[in-house]
Amino acid sequence: KQWYQRRVVITAGEKMKVLIVLVGLLAVRGSELKCDSGNRPAPPLYKLCNNGTQCINYTVEEANSCYEVRHYPEGNWAAAEIEGPDKFKDFKKAWKRLAAYFNGKNKEDAKIKPVFPVGHIFFFEDEENLHSAAAAVYLPEDYQDAPPSPIGRGIHISEQGPHKLYVRSFGSKKKAPVEEIGEEFEILAEALLHDEIYDIEWGAPIVFAYFNTTSKVKRFEVAFIGKSNPEIKPFSEICKSGSRPDLRECVEYESSKVNGTDLEIRVYKEHPVALTEIEDFDFGGAMDKLVSYMEGKNNYSIRYNFSLPVFTAASIEGEKFGEHHLGLFLPSYVKYPAPPSDDEIHVTKAPRRKVIVKAFGDRVDTLEELLHLYQKNLYELFYELHAHGIYIRDLHVFALSYDMIGVQGPQRHEVGVVLGSDDPEHDPKPFSDICYSAEQPELLECAAFESFPIPDTNMEIRAYHPHMVAVTPVYGEDYEGAYGRLFSYLNGSNENQTHYDIVLPVTTSMTLSDDYTSLQETYVGVGLPSNVSNPAAPLNNSGVFVFQSPAYVVVIRAFGGRLDENNALSLYKENFEKLFADVDRYHIPVSHRNIITLAYDFPGAEGPQRHEVGILIDHKDEEGTDDGDAGEEPASFAELCRSEFNQTLPPCAVFEPFDIDVNRSNIEGRRYESHYMVEVPVDPTDGESFHEAFVQILGYFNGSNLNGTSYNLTLPFITIIRLNDTGHLEESYVAMALPQNVEVAAEPFSSSPITIDQYPTHDVIVRSFGGDIAITELNDAYEKNFGELFHALKGSRYADIAMDNGVIFSMEYGMPGSGDPQRHEVGVWVSE
Repeated sequence: KQWYQRRVVITAGEKMKVLIVLVGLLAVRGSELKCDSGNRPAPPLYKLCNNGTQCINYTVEEANSCYEVRHYPEGNWAAAEIEGPDKFKDFKKAWKRLAAYFNGKNKEDAKIKPVFPVGHIFFFEDEENLHSAAAAVYLPEDYQDAPPSPIGRGIHISEQGPHKLYVRSFGSKKKAPVEEIGEEFEILAEALLHDEIYDIEWGAPIVFAYFNTTSKVKRFEVAFIGKSNPEIKPFSEICKSGSRPDLRECVEYESSKVNGTDLEIRVYKEHPVALTEIEDFDFGGAMDKLVSYMEGKNNYSIRYNFSLPVFTAASIEGEKFGEHHLGLFLPSYVKYPAPPSDDEIHVTKAPRRKVIVKAFGDRVDTLEELLHLYQKNLYELFYELHAHGIYIRDLHVFALSYDMIGVQGPQRHEVGVVLGSDDPEHDPKPFSDICYSAEQPELLECAAFESFPIPDTNMEIRAYHPHMVAVTPVYGEDYEGAYGRLFSYLNGSNENQTHYDIVLPVTTSMTLSDDYTSLQETYVGVGLPSNVSNPAAPLNNSGVFVFQSPAYVVVIRAFGGRLDENNALSLYKENFEKLFADVDRYHIPVSHRNIITLAYDFPGAEGPQRHEVGILIDHKDEEGTDDGDAGEEPASFAELCRSEFNQTLPPCAVFEPFDIDVNRSNIEGRRYESHYMVEVPVDPTDGESFHEAFVQILGYFNGSNLNGTSYNLTLPFITIIRLNDTGHLEESYVAMALPQNVEVAAEPFSSSPITIDQYPTHDVIVRSFGGDIAITELNDAYEKNFGELFHALKGSRYADIAMDNGVIFSMEYGMPGSGDPQRHEVGVWVSE
């Protein structure tokens, strides 16, 4: 029983329960597992199974420090049901009946030498209740073909096929070591989960006892049966087709498999259906009503041949089932179903639904058996979903049957759950339902940003405006303490005792280690209202810091679903993985070490939620990550640019090199053919204007233009400065070239600062340098390398041309400070 106590039971009356495995039991997966229990070691079998004492023969497939995988032969067992209110203790009577049978209390008066061990199998209904239990002894080989017939009640011969057992052994001086058995079952269950062994009959644990010894320490074994699935009846023998016109129509769906499982994701099309509520688990009464409707007891007296499957549907509210419904699908050709004459029948069109289904083929002879199998397979379905990181919280469960109870041969039954608002890919809660507006004045203020969605993805580029924030570090994993400090500040625990409304979202900012495997630092933060320009100072030693957050740019992935304490980390991890994959696919230059989460709803809140993960695009990395050595070799174009050998990289602007009379490394002449350039003016003294310009350019490339045309991002990212005749700044731009094959560029929106300029064929001279240079040190590196470039050109004809043109530029082929291969370039325009 103890190993079951780490499960949650959702009750639904007396006959049907669904067991859901807690994520806590799955936490052992992937971690180091220690299987020492503190109980006594088991006496070895060679001391118990010799000198004429028979033990059942089995083969060992695998053995480790936690359990053995054994294969037991088929054969006959003498079994006695364990009776009494406590089946864990009242097995002595069963032993006595078995002992009497083996001592000659059988029709043949045969005295049989038992084969050890004595087995005890328990069939659970749920966490608290046993359906039944039995003690059993394997019969010797001499009696396998013709077992002596039992006399009286309580003994029967059970024929068992070959089966696989997962077994763990221990020793005890007690004859009935119930507590140790519970401990060992829990260890065995966790070991199997750790090794990702899921094909287990969890609801039928076995205890073996070896009493054939005079030693004070007895040998006990706990075991789970490896599942042997019966054949599932194929749809070709169920559903109407060209080759089987005699069968019933089945409801159509699209199908795909859940990787690594036998589970199936289906998308059912709209289909007419007749429903009725199941009252007091009266399935028979509900079915009679539906069959009557199908047989013509409706307002039009129309008879229908219902389509398969027959389904039962229910929602789970809290820890109990909501309403149960039984349903029959009408034929697909029915567009306008006959209205029911019975007001307890509801006829409607089932909407298009996405579901996850588990099929099973057990033969069912009674309704009670069917309900028991529904329960068992729903439990196993939820177990597999949790084991594979699929979390569903607003539960809408159903069962599907394709065969009548008692039909001969293979059968097909299915259980499933509807993927609704808790599908991680489901649309997140819209901002209109979250953020303050004239239409929704009762909602909270949200931080202001400009957004540029990336077409055909769940990503968007956001530029957040400068705003006042309160932040605090997370010490260890004490998020509760961090939230407590923040909300204390907002609730008046500050020098002015001022109360502030929270501004959404609540953010968690994380800096990853250089190898991206651990967190270096974590902060949680909240925004202050936009009308607050001089916020109250935090109390001394409060751990809260208040300041104006600068503008920053971030790539965001939003997702819906209901987060709670059990699934939050899993869903955040899943969406970060998808975001990183998309960022790499679209070659967005992000700072991979700086990530954030943005929460607009508290975990566990009712109804739709909105959560987001993000990666900073332009972040000031910590100082000292690089010495700014401008002499380091730059990354090669082969590492950075698309080629016939690597189609995953972004395309780079194409040029032809030309010789120049300069004997310096990393300085070369280039000729760029005519191409379109996307430009946005910037103030070189204002870092925020660069952020905004970068976002505008990304938006244009991703379809934010009059034509809605998307273009592949190209490298490099360019800053162009034009000087006046006196050598002072006249204007500056950030720019990116459109792909070389673009013949007519899409026009930007009239409100956009973007201009499209068609550059003529032109010559430039460039100096390249490398180094993973932090953004804070990049200007110094540019200045140094411009100095090197002008020094190299001094006295050449190119120096005069460059001065006359007055155009200088820098080019970046990656994200400075990101740790990725870097190539930086500075250059001058030398076309005459």
